[in-house]
Amino acid sequence: MLLIRSIEQGLSDFENREIIFIGAGKMAQDILTQFDWNIKCAVDNNPDMAGTTLTAERKTVPVCAWDALYRDENKECILLITPMYVSKLIEQINTDSQLENREVYIYQYMRALQWDIDRIRVSERPFSMTVGTVNRIPKTIHYFWFSGDPYPEKVQKCIDSWKRYCPDYEFKKWTLENYKTDNVFCNEALSVRNWAHASDYGRCDVIRRYGGIYLDTDVELVKPLDDLLYDEGFFCFESADGVDPGSGMAAAQGNEILEEICNQYEEIHFINEDRSFNKVNIIPQYTNVLKKHGLVSDGSYQIVDGIAVYPPLVMSPYSYNTGLTCPYEKTYGIHHWVSAWISEEWRHELDLKREYISDRIKTIDDLFM
Repeated sequence: MLLIRSIEQGLSDFENREIIFIGAGKMAQDILTQFDWNIKCAVDNNPDMAGTTLTAERKTVPVCAWDALYRDENKECILLITPMYVSKLIEQINTDSQLENREVYIYQYMRALQWDIDRIRVSERPFSMTVGTVNRIPKTIHYFWFSGDPYPEKVQKCIDSWKRYCPDYEFKKWTLENYKTDNVFCNEALSVRNWAHASDYGRCDVIRRYGGIYLDTDVELVKPLDDLLYDEGFFCFESADGVDPGSGMAAAQGNEILEEICNQYEEIHFINEDRSFNKVNIIPQYTNVLKKHGLVSDGSYQIVDGIAVYPPLVMSPYSYNTGLTCPYEKTYGIHHWVSAWISEEWRHELDLKREYISDRIKTIDDLFM
């Protein structure tokens, strides 16, 4: 019986109960380090793991073969699936008649629900946007479409929303024909048709050069952006961990922080010497520069050297972790996270997670039950 709970709900569920880890890898070790839960043992499908131990700091638990779950002394234990990829383990448990009606939790699903809860809570803290009469950010929306393919229906819907809510803005579409740069990282990404990582650099480059707003083509606007134009720029937190430049970023021409972000890409290549790809994570790339200028990674509204950094639900009320959308009165856009760049294996895992969670979680209120 798969139970859908957040981390904080799990804390109460696990109180005075013994837990058996399903999986004895790195994530299990991280959980053992982070939480003071009563872990009886771990089981793992790898026969070479049986008889070893899982150790983290001063904690050690034995690793057993799968059939340890069938022992009478273990039948009242909670089962906690620990790896990142869980679909095969869920199938294994669901088809194992000896595990019927056992209480099963999935750590990745617990984290996903807690992620949503934390994003909602920090976004609901009161804050007041800068009010002005003169725009510091130009009314230009920049976006990239390197592939040249026709827009998918979802993308067309998003671009239509920009024009509906920002009819007096200029819309600047950047393509292989009109976007030129000397940046090696970007050009190497373009050479192998990795449009996502090429635009990781390109978006910052065009904003620093011309000023304006950048939006990913899967961002749908739900109201005009005029209220966001009175600071030197803006970003939006994805979560407390960092900002999401894809949901929306902006600045006046020549902004120094954007110059610093671009400079990070000057010393790196996208194609490594072994021909693998250097898929730099855009969130820490941008967030770390903002931190140097005083950003506190807590998800809350703040002004960093004139740039407004908004809480998650302002531009990212959709959770790609759970599939739940939680807009509120200060939501301006919805980043739908089409994520064409992720692997099919990980997309399958995300779809499975959303399917399981959506069966239980329908509204914001359900998250806090």
